[in-house]
Amino acid sequence: MKVKYAVAMSALLVSSISYAKEMGDFLQDVTVAPDSKIAPCGVNVIGHKNRNGDSQTVTVDLSQKPVYSQNCMNGKGEDCTKVGIIEHTDAKSENDFKNAYNHFHMGCDNGDANACAWAGYVLENDLPANIGGDTKTKSIDYYQKACDEGSAYGCAKLGVFYEKGISVNRDYDMAYSLFSKACDNGSNYGCTWLGYMYEKGYGVGQSYESAAENYKRACDNGSNYGCARLGTLYEYGRGVAQDTEKAYNLYKSACDNGSGYGCARLGLMYRNGIFVSVSNKDAFDYLNKSCQMGSAYGCSWVGTMYESSQCLMHNYLRAKEYYSKACEMGSARGCTRLGMLYEKGFLSAADNCISLEMYKKGCDLGYAYGCARAGLVYESGKICVAKDLNLAYDYYNRSCEGKSPFGCAKLGTFYYKGFVVDKDCDKAIELFNYGVENGSAYAHTRLGLVYEYGKCGDKDYSKLPDLYDYACENGDAYGCTSYGRIYYYGKGVEKDACMASEYFSRACTAGSKSGCNYLEKMIKNKKFKIFECVVEHAKKCGIKIPTHK
Repeated sequence: MKVKYAVAMSALLVSSISYAKEMGDFLQDVTVAPDSKIAPCGVNVIGHKNRNGDSQTVTVDLSQKPVYSQNCMNGKGEDCTKVGIIEHTDAKSENDFKNAYNHFHMGCDNGDANACAWAGYVLENDLPANIGGDTKTKSIDYYQKACDEGSAYGCAKLGVFYEKGISVNRDYDMAYSLFSKACDNGSNYGCTWLGYMYEKGYGVGQSYESAAENYKRACDNGSNYGCARLGTLYEYGRGVAQDTEKAYNLYKSACDNGSGYGCARLGLMYRNGIFVSVSNKDAFDYLNKSCQMGSAYGCSWVGTMYESSQCLMHNYLRAKEYYSKACEMGSARGCTRLGMLYEKGFLSAADNCISLEMYKKGCDLGYAYGCARAGLVYESGKICVAKDLNLAYDYYNRSCEGKSPFGCAKLGTFYYKGFVVDKDCDKAIELFNYGVENGSAYAHTRLGLVYEYGKCGDKDYSKLPDLYDYACENGDAYGCTSYGRIYYYGKGVEKDACMASEYFSRACTAGSKSGCNYLEKMIKNKKFKIFECVVEHAKKCGIKIPTHK
C-alpha cells in the first residue's frame, strides 16, 4: 500500500504523530494534524497540516519496506530515508526511534540531504541526551551537512542553534545568514525566523518593516506561525499600521489551524482587553488550549494566570505546575517565572539556589530577562549564593546583548558607579536611554537620578517629573520614592507635602525601605508642618504617629 506524505518542512518530512515543539520562546509550531482518508484506487493518503508551511510530497510504498531496506544497504540514500520515515511514523519506543535514526544516518552518509536533516531532527527531539554522546552537538553536525547539500530546512534549523547559542557560541550574524539562505530557498520556517531576526534586531539592524515582509511571505505560503507573528506586529503597530482587528483575525485563523502560539496570543488579547472585552475565562481557555497543543509559551502564561489570581484565586502550586511544564518543554519564560516563584517565597521559604538555577536555564535558552534575574541574584548575594559582582556584570551584559531594556539599565548602573568596570558616564547614559526608549521603569528611575544629582553632567530638574512618574506608574518602587522626593524638596516641581507623602506611601507599600524612611522622616520632623494627608499616608504604612503631632 502506498502512502503519500505531505511534508511541512523544506526537504524534511514529519511523522503523523501529533506534537508541538518550542525552542525557548520562539515556537517552531510544528504540530502535525493527520487527516486520513481513503483515496481512489485504495491509496491511503495521510495529509499532514504543518504550521511552518514548507511543503514537499514524497510517496512511500509501505509494502516495499524490505526493498527499500535492501536498496539502502546497497547505498541508495533516498531509500534509507524512506525506511526511516516508515519507522519514525510508527515509532512507539526509544528503540523504534533509534532504528529510524540509524536509517537516516545511513541515508545521510549516502548523500541524501533529506536524511541528514531527519537524523538531526530525531537526535534533537526524540532520543535521550545520553544517546551516543552530546545529541545537540551531533544534531548540529547533521543540520550543517543537510544545509551544505541543499536542504533549506537544515539551514534554518542550524540557524536556530546559532541564534539561541545552543551547543555553539551564539552568533547572530551566522544565524541571520542561515535563515536568509533558507528563506531564499523556499523555507517558510526560515522566512519566519528571518522575520524574527529583523523584529528583534539580531544580526541585522532592527526593522519592523522587514520583519513584517518576511512574516507575510511565510504566512501567505501557509505558515500559521508566520501569520501569528505577523499578528503581533499589527497588534502593536510595528512596521505596519496598528490594526488590532487584523491581529485578532490572524491569531484566530492561526489558532483554528493548529498554531499553539496563535491560540496563546489570542488568549492574551482577552486577558488584556485588546480589541475584545477583558475575559479571564476566554483568556484562560485559549491559553490552556495552547498549552494542551504543546505550546510551552501557552503553558507559561497559564502559570501566570494562576499566579496573578486571574483564575479566581492565587494558586502558586498550580502556577508552579505550569511553569515547570513550560520549562521542561524548553520555554525560557517558564523557567524564569518558576525561578521568581522560588525567589519570592511563594512556594516555601525563598530559595535562591533553585531560583538561580532556573534563571540560568532561562538565560541559556535565550531569555534576556532570565539573564538579568540571574545577575540580580549575584549582585545581591542572597541566601546560598555568594555576592559576585563579576558574575552579575556578565549576566547583565548577556541580558543587554539580548536586548533586554531592564538588563541594559542594570548594566548601565555598573558603568555609572564603576562596579567591575571603569566608570563611564557616556556608556551609562547610553544604556539608561536605551532602557527608557524601550519602556523599562527601572531605566527611567536611573536616568532621573543622573539628572537629579548631576554626577554625570549638569543637573536638569525639568526632566525629573516625567521620568519618575513613568517609573512609579510602571512598578518601580524606588521610582515612587524618587517622585515623592522631588515634591518633598521642590526639585522641578512645587513643594507639596501631600504629594510627597502619597508617593512615599506608594513606595513603602511596594517594598521600598527608602519610601518608608522618608515618610517616617516627615512625621518625626518637629520643624516640618504636618498635614492630615501626611498622617493618613503614614498610617497606611503602619508608621506610628508621635503624640506631639
